[in-house]
Amino acid sequence: MFLWLDDERDPKDFGLPDAVWVKDFWEFKAFMFKEGNAEKLTAISFDHDLGMRDRDHDGNDCADMVLRLAHLDKPCNYGMDLYVHSMNPVGADRILKTLQEFQQEAIEMGYAVGECKRVTLDYWRSQTNKYLIT
Repeated sequence: MFLWLDDERDPKDFGLPDAVWVKDFWEFKAFMFKEGNAEKLTAISFDHDLGMRDRDHDGNDCADMVLRLAHLDKPCNYGMDLYVHSMNPVGADRILKTLQEFQQEAIEMGYAVGECKRVTLDYWRSQTNKYLIT
């Protein structure tokens, strides 16, 4: 299961028609804490700026929630791929740092981890994207 966090951009426009699209912190939280969802995730792609719906939270708050899954010992696919597609360079760097902390904790707990990197939106349209459905 692929989770796409972005307030505006539809994952279908980036070759990800089967992605679950959440648009803000609250939708992200509801998805992550619904029984079984975190275990089924194969990848998450994060945007930073989540628009006007919730000015108190951004994509890094969602990344921090992923980090807290390890602290709560909540069942999770620690090997999922983690991407940051935000066009906000400072916000993207913050998210990436938080996700790298999550992966480091997963490694320390004995789990294998997936990819963790910053990507452009064009990456999702490219043939190098292993999730692209044509």
